Amino acid sequence: MSVTPEQLAAYADAVREVAKQRGAIFVDLFTPLSKRGKDEPRLTDNGLHLNEEGLRVVARIIASQLGVSSSEADDLAAMKAAIVEKNRLWFDCWRPANWSFVY
Repeated sequence: MSVTPEQLAAYADAVREVAKQRGAIFVDLFTPLSKRGKDEPRLTDNGLHLNEEGLRVVARIIASQLGVSSSEADDLAAMKAAIVEKNRLWFDCWRPANWSFVY
């Protein structure tokens, strides 16, 4: 069963309305992504998971709608370093080294 663009637009509108009612932030990916041309690079390799280009495009859309600069500045390198450190801390501190210590 495939979903039509009209159905996706209706779903996006419904989510937008729920976010508005609840005072939540809504980031619309449907509208800008649906305007992409057929000749533009693919954003996924398998139709589901974003590839490098997809991550870049979606990040720019989200940043734009949140009013954040999406420049390729050094702050992105700092953010990546912070994420890598967070992942290391999670691995080292929260993941048991031996399953016998879990219980």
